[in-house]
Amino acid sequence: MEIYLRQRSGIVCLITIALLLVFSHLYNHSSASRRFRRMCIYALCHVVLTILTEVTANLLDTTPLLVNRLLHLLCGATAIAFLGEMCWYIASITPLQGRSLPVVRIVTILIPLLFLFAAPLFPMYFTKGLVINYPDGAFMHLYSFIGIALCLVSAVLLFRARFQLDRLVCVLMTLVLVLMAAMTCLQMAFPELMLSAVKLTVITLMMYFIVENPVGTYHDRAMIDLPTGLRNHNALQEDAVNLANNWQLSSNGSIGVVACDLNDLKRINDTHGHQAGDEAIALIGRVLRAELVSAYGVYRTGGDEFTAIYVNQHEDVMIAEMQAARDNICKLHLDCGWAVHAALGSAYATSQSELSIRDIMQRADEAMYADKARQKGVKNVRR
Repeated sequence: MEIYLRQRSGIVCLITIALLLVFSHLYNHSSASRRFRRMCIYALCHVVLTILTEVTANLLDTTPLLVNRLLHLLCGATAIAFLGEMCWYIASITPLQGRSLPVVRIVTILIPLLFLFAAPLFPMYFTKGLVINYPDGAFMHLYSFIGIALCLVSAVLLFRARFQLDRLVCVLMTLVLVLMAAMTCLQMAFPELMLSAVKLTVITLMMYFIVENPVGTYHDRAMIDLPTGLRNHNALQEDAVNLANNWQLSSNGSIGVVACDLNDLKRINDTHGHQAGDEAIALIGRVLRAELVSAYGVYRTGGDEFTAIYVNQHEDVMIAEMQAARDNICKLHLDCGWAVHAALGSAYATSQSELSIRDIMQRADEAMYADKARQKGVKNVRR
């Protein structure tokens, strides 16, 4: 009876993951979503193999030991492949650049392959539990330790990108990894629970609604600048209206604006091609997002123009973060060797002033153009 109940739960997991795979295929077509679908495929294979191994482990008299070991080996390998693909998926939604992405990809491919070759060297035996037989031994411990290690790698990737990712997404994804590690530890402590199929299903379901949810995808397309990951001009207009309404009702609030403009984008495009220009824009966006951490929002408002809004922050905080951004932008170089430069300016006002948010943004633009003029040594740089 216990076996049949477990098979029912396995079938529910199978249907759930299959539906997620279909929905992801219908509504999301990005490269990250393709990686999510590979996760779903690995999870489907793992659930099917889990259902089979739960049967064969309890039919030891009629199932050859070699078949049992092979099925359990494949079952563990699909779970590790799922976790490896999860690492790669997390890396793909973080702004990793340079050699980091290839290294992560190589690691996530090698670990499941190494498990397939190394796992047969570790002993595995079947233990009679209170109700059913379950696999145990060094083989299962190796499988669990690799799973926890991959969760830690994913956590490191999230930590490195904590300033570039949406904060809510980062927190929720961290909770997913904590849940995954906790369920793995619980499985190690109580191996008869056989949680792996449920674990992969729950994790896949949570990741779908955190990252792949089509409602969030369509909203992002309207409000997010995809090349930089910053909010776009539409988002700035919406936020400015909302802030203006609150600004009128506030008696002790403050608004600060930082304006940033990439220098010589046309020269970069003409000299090194538009790919170099896109690289420069992405680098500027990454620095602004990493340094302007106290901002209410950071926006790419045009081809080479960026804006950040500070709400109820001290002016010295805004100035310090703007200076940190300026210093880090000065260190940027494109792959072609071109040094990246940008002009920055800021403006700040309290609700006691008669300035509107549009006025503050205008003053920040004027300060930015003054900075551009100082850098170029000319007057009247306004385009």
